[in-house]
Amino acid sequence: MPLQCGPIFSSSMLLSSKINSDQRGSAALVASMLVSAQPADLVKEAQQGDVKAQYNLGVMLANGKGVAQNQGEAVKWFRKAAEQGDADAQYNLGAMLANGEGVAQNQGEAVKWFRKAAEQ
Repeated sequence: MPLQCGPIFSSSMLLSSKINSDQRGSAALVASMLVSAQPADLVKEAQQGDVKAQYNLGVMLANGKGVAQNQGEAVKWFRKAAEQGDADAQYNLGAMLANGEGVAQNQGEAVKWFRKAAEQ
Protein backbone atom coordinates (compact mmCIF):
# COMPACT_ATOMS: atom_id res chain seq x y z
CA MET A 1 0.00 0.00 0.00
CA PRO A 2 1.67 3.26 -1.11
CA LEU A 3 1.83 5.94 1.54
CA GLN A 4 0.00 9.22 1.33
CA CYS A 5 1.88 11.57 -0.96
CA GLY A 6 1.85 15.35 -1.07
CA PRO A 7 4.03 17.58 -3.24
CA ILE A 8 7.37 15.98 -3.97
CA PHE A 9 9.62 19.04 -3.84
CA SER A 10 9.51 22.07 -1.60
CA SER A 11 9.56 25.50 -3.16
CA SER A 12 12.55 26.79 -1.21
CA MET A 13 15.98 25.80 -2.41
CA LEU A 14 18.07 27.37 0.36
CA LEU A 15 21.32 25.47 0.50
CA SER A 16 24.14 25.60 2.99
CA SER A 17 27.67 24.28 2.74
CA LYS A 18 27.78 23.73 6.51
CA ILE A 19 26.87 20.14 7.32
CA ASN A 20 28.01 18.49 10.54
CA SER A 21 29.63 15.05 10.62
CA ASP A 22 26.36 13.25 11.54
CA GLN A 23 24.63 14.87 8.60
CA ARG A 24 27.52 13.95 6.26
CA GLY A 25 27.05 10.27 7.11
CA SER A 26 23.32 10.47 6.50
CA ALA A 27 23.85 12.56 3.36
CA ALA A 28 26.27 9.98 2.00
CA LEU A 29 23.76 7.19 2.62
CA VAL A 30 20.89 9.03 0.98
CA ALA A 31 23.08 10.44 -1.81
CA SER A 32 24.15 6.91 -2.68
CA MET A 33 20.46 6.06 -3.24
CA LEU A 34 19.62 9.07 -5.40
CA VAL A 35 18.62 8.54 -9.00
CA SER A 36 18.74 12.17 -10.15
CA ALA A 37 20.46 15.37 -9.04
CA GLN A 38 17.25 17.16 -8.00
CA PRO A 39 16.64 15.03 -4.87
CA ALA A 40 20.14 15.97 -3.64
CA ASP A 41 18.84 19.50 -3.02
CA LEU A 42 15.90 18.00 -1.16
CA VAL A 43 18.27 16.04 1.10
CA LYS A 44 20.15 19.23 1.98
CA GLU A 45 16.89 21.03 2.77
CA ALA A 46 15.71 18.12 4.92
CA GLN A 47 18.98 18.10 6.84
CA GLN A 48 18.57 21.82 7.48
CA GLY A 49 15.22 21.13 9.15
CA ASP A 50 12.79 22.00 6.33
CA VAL A 51 9.68 20.09 7.38
CA LYS A 52 8.22 19.73 3.87
CA ALA A 53 11.56 18.52 2.52
CA GLN A 54 11.72 15.95 5.34
CA TYR A 55 8.20 14.76 4.54
CA ASN A 56 8.83 14.65 0.78
CA LEU A 57 12.07 12.73 1.25
CA GLY A 58 10.20 10.26 3.46
CA VAL A 59 7.59 9.74 0.73
CA MET A 60 10.26 9.21 -1.91
CA LEU A 61 12.15 6.71 0.23
CA ALA A 62 9.01 4.84 1.31
CA ASN A 63 7.77 4.44 -2.24
CA GLY A 64 11.08 4.23 -4.12
CA LYS A 65 10.23 7.27 -6.25
CA GLY A 66 13.39 9.02 -7.47
CA VAL A 67 15.51 7.11 -4.95
CA ALA A 68 16.09 3.51 -3.97
CA GLN A 69 13.33 2.34 -1.64
CA ASN A 70 14.46 2.33 2.00
CA GLN A 71 11.72 1.97 4.62
CA GLY A 72 14.05 2.59 7.58
CA GLU A 73 15.25 5.91 6.19
CA ALA A 74 11.65 6.83 5.33
CA VAL A 75 10.65 6.32 8.97
CA LYS A 76 13.55 8.53 10.06
CA TRP A 77 12.47 11.43 7.82
CA PHE A 78 8.77 11.04 8.57
CA ARG A 79 9.60 11.13 12.28
CA LYS A 80 11.61 14.35 11.90
CA ALA A 81 8.73 16.03 10.04
CA ALA A 82 6.12 14.56 12.39
CA GLU A 83 7.94 15.93 15.42
CA GLN A 84 7.71 19.38 13.82
CA GLY A 85 3.93 19.02 13.54
CA ASP A 86 3.44 17.94 9.90
CA ALA A 87 0.10 16.09 9.86
CA ASP A 88 0.85 14.10 6.69
CA ALA A 89 4.15 12.91 8.16
CA GLN A 90 2.40 12.03 11.43
CA TYR A 91 -0.12 9.93 9.52
CA ASN A 92 2.54 8.17 7.44
CA LEU A 93 4.70 7.52 10.48
CA GLY A 94 1.66 6.04 12.22
CA ALA A 95 0.99 3.80 9.23
CA MET A 96 4.57 2.55 9.11
CA LEU A 97 4.55 1.85 12.84
CA ALA A 98 1.18 0.09 12.62
CA ASN A 99 2.40 -2.12 9.77
CA GLY A 100 5.97 -2.65 10.97
CA GLU A 101 7.42 -1.12 7.79
CA GLY A 102 11.00 0.01 8.31
CA VAL A 103 10.58 -0.17 12.06
CA ALA A 104 9.41 -2.66 14.67
CA GLN A 105 5.62 -2.80 14.76
CA ASN A 106 4.29 -0.66 17.59
CA GLN A 107 0.52 -0.20 17.74
CA GLY A 108 0.62 2.11 20.76
CA GLU A 109 3.02 4.56 19.13
CA ALA A 110 1.09 4.29 15.85
CA VAL A 111 -2.12 5.37 17.59
CA LYS A 112 -0.25 8.31 19.16
CA TRP A 113 0.81 9.59 15.73
CA PHE A 114 -2.59 8.95 14.14
CA ARG A 115 -4.19 11.01 16.92
CA LYS A 116 -1.73 13.86 16.48
CA ALA A 117 -2.48 13.90 12.74
CA ALA A 118 -6.24 13.83 13.34
CA GLU A 119 -6.09 16.71 15.81
CA GLN A 120 -4.87 19.12 13.14
